Amino acid sequence: MNMLDLLRGLMSGRSPSELTNYLRRWILYGRCPVCQRKLDATHSAAHVGSCNFPGPNPQNGFLQDVIARNWSAVVQPFERLTSMDLMSCEVIQCPKGFALLTWVEVDQGIAADQYAVHTERIENEDINRLGKSVKLQWLNF
Repeated sequence: MNMLDLLRGLMSGRSPSELTNYLRRWILYGRCPVCQRKLDATHSAAHVGSCNFPGPNPQNGFLQDVIARNWSAVVQPFERLTSMDLMSCEVIQCPKGFALLTWVEVDQGIAADQYAVHTERIENEDINRLGKSVKLQWLNF
């Protein structure tokens, strides 16, 4: 199952734990980007937005919008291109703070490769501003 299927599934009633399981296993390798300890039920994730793009290009405009905190652009729905590449943004909540995670899944149609391209700690103010653009649905790990 690829990430695009997971995102569609979340919107159609698929188990929310599928997203956190996917992030834990393939993107975060079981470690919290805030405290660097094992992800557990005290940690949660909220999906912010995704885009479809040709090629695993970290200079993609989506990533630049995430870094610039241009949330209105990040949360926009995307149209599926002929490319099988996906870039996605999540917020990770830890008892010690928050992290912004941007990651890619390349070649979803074949043997997909998933990896983080940008992770940074963010402050409560960033979460408050983000919450004005998208309703954050927190899902426990």
